Amino acid sequence: MPAAGLLGLRFVFLPLTIRSMRRSMTDETRAAAAVAADATVASAGIATALLVIATAIGLFLAAIYLPDRISADVIGATPIVLLTLLITAPPTFVARAEQCDGARRVFARPTLAVLVTFISYFVGLGIAAALISVTFVIASDFFT
Repeated sequence: MPAAGLLGLRFVFLPLTIRSMRRSMTDETRAAAAVAADATVASAGIATALLVIATAIGLFLAAIYLPDRISADVIGATPIVLLTLLITAPPTFVARAEQCDGARRVFARPTLAVLVTFISYFVGLGIAAALISVTFVIASDFFT
């Protein structure tokens, strides 16, 4: 599902952002904005993957070395922590990149770009969840 959110960022966020700045951009500037937006989405995906992997390793090591009573709680909380990171980290990384000084030259309206980022990401997640649900219903009807 987070990959679907990233696809939402790439195929919803990027076109909407470029379209919203169409009048104030030359063709060269529009191409530079497309490259910058693609790079932002890609770097958010990479940063999310690294963060989730590092967190999973940290929680695994904590579960090994902490007392059993605490380890059980760490093990129980691990899926929730990782899912929360997977859902919230990509749009947060993209929004943070859009607010930096270098991105302000590319994104004419950074606040609007951040809003579109979160909306497109969660639309992508919603579509993925709906498709997973439909697939599950079809599969359960098929195998019962």
